[in-house]
Amino acid sequence: FIDRAMRLRVPTDSYPTDGPTTLQPVDRASGWLLHPRAPEELLGLKWFAFRQDDAKTYHIIPWPEEKTPVYDEDQGVVPLEQILRPASAVPESERADHLWVPDRELARRWLALHDLYGRRDAVLEAAPAQAE
Repeated sequence: FIDRAMRLRVPTDSYPTDGPTTLQPVDRASGWLLHPRAPEELLGLKWFAFRQDDAKTYHIIPWPEEKTPVYDEDQGVVPLEQILRPASAVPESERADHLWVPDRELARRWLALHDLYGRRDAVLEAAPAQAE
């Protein structure tokens, strides 16, 4: 993952000893997006609470003032076809909440790391074969 990220972002003609490196932009409309609830879905966990302020910045849930773990009041299920989708299939206003991966191979590897209950293949079958 790190090697791929380096190839995508760091210019080949740049050397950190020359000064700060300007990273190449990545088109978030390309690649694949993993649903923000993908870890809980694949690991068979209850949904944890996401706390955001008005600026959509996530907050740390205080401990020990609040019992831990803090679960979301609204539990649900994410349909398999929404766990992994081409970035172009997700409205731009929703992309920031998703985990972006540059290609299907890295998405497959991420799914394998979280495949406690053997759902990886079902998620991959529900996703399109390639991004548009």
